[in-house]
Amino acid sequence: ELDGHLVRWRTVSESIDYFSKGNRLRGVATKLALRARRAMYARFTAAVPTTASSKIIDIGVTPDRELADSNFFEALYPHAGQITATSIEDAAFLEEQYPGLTFVRTDGTTLPFEDRAFDVAFSSAVLEHVGDRDAQRQFIAEMCRVADRFFLTTPNRWFPVELHTFLPLLHWLPQRHHQAILRKLGKPFWASTNNLNLVSAKELVALFPPGSQVNLIRHRTAGWCSNLVVHGRSPAHREDSSHAGRPFAGATAVIRSRHHHLREGADARLARRTRSAARACESQDGDAFDRDRRVSHPRRIPCQ
Repeated sequence: ELDGHLVRWRTVSESIDYFSKGNRLRGVATKLALRARRAMYARFTAAVPTTASSKIIDIGVTPDRELADSNFFEALYPHAGQITATSIEDAAFLEEQYPGLTFVRTDGTTLPFEDRAFDVAFSSAVLEHVGDRDAQRQFIAEMCRVADRFFLTTPNRWFPVELHTFLPLLHWLPQRHHQAILRKLGKPFWASTNNLNLVSAKELVALFPPGSQVNLIRHRTAGWCSNLVVHGRSPAHREDSSHAGRPFAGATAVIRSRHHHLREGADARLARRTRSAARACESQDGDAFDRDRRVSHPRRIPCQ
């Protein structure tokens, strides 16, 4: 139970088609997704320090064996014996495919591990499928509870094409209108908040518990922010792993740009151009909020 709301995820007996495999655009989307996920794995290796003995939990693996981008973390990470993979679906085959890996099927309510059982929690393209904001908040709270560090990716709501339905722009409408149109188009699965609930950058950072150190990066496809990537440290204390959901309620957020630092004494015109690009990027990604006032960390260049 979270803030008076009973949050239920679900364990399923059959594989869920989160990929719209029958869509004629699926092949192109898989190629783009594989490129993006390789890039995000490179971001993971750069942002999250690991060793051969680091314990990793991958939250939300898939039983899919057909698409090239499925379970890309397991395919790329060199120490499979240190990975514990979890899912509400049956992906036990991963133990054979990646010797040493441990698969644990979860009930979708809590993760069956002790606090700080892992060094790093990894989760890719799962958050948008766990349900409403309360369920998303509980998902992140559990991720932070079981690991010291985290690395999470999710599609950006403000990318012009919704890559589950392959429909443009409709997901920019208020959710109830978007879902009503999806039902009329014969897509009731995607019209359910339990199956698809996209977030913006502002909404994503607001889901983290107080005390979290959140670094937000925007991954771009064709110049648009297609994916949101967050990495950082979990709260220092167990009691910090839930909160009322007020935007930036105690979470420390750092929004990074391509240029991580401006050299002291850099040309003023370069600084102005950087600030201008950051403002344009914020506007493009739909994050209409004052980061200087709402983010507790000293401001860094706010766009990537």
